[in-house]
Amino acid sequence: MTGWHQLPSDFRLTSQNKFEMETGDMTIKTVAILNPGEMGGAVGGALREGGFEIITCLNGRSEATRGRARTYGLRDVGTLDAAITEADMVLCIMPPE
Repeated sequence: MTGWHQLPSDFRLTSQNKFEMETGDMTIKTVAILNPGEMGGAVGGALREGGFEIITCLNGRSEATRGRARTYGLRDVGTLDAAITEADMVLCIMPPE
């Protein structure tokens, strides 16, 4: 079993002290979090603490969501198109309603 204390073998620490993850022939460095509300913000913050660069698009989002993104260190790239273009992986996190 893998926990935060034991990274999977496909993760590696780069020279910039950032983690990368290889999945087949792709290296994941930048993760886009869509819908950075309470759950998405927390997931993004945890991934950022793990060394990934986390981006999001805050266009049309509330001030509460913008504040949460700042708190968790998510970088606003402006638009959905920019987030999808810049990201190596996109996570869309929504409440289970």
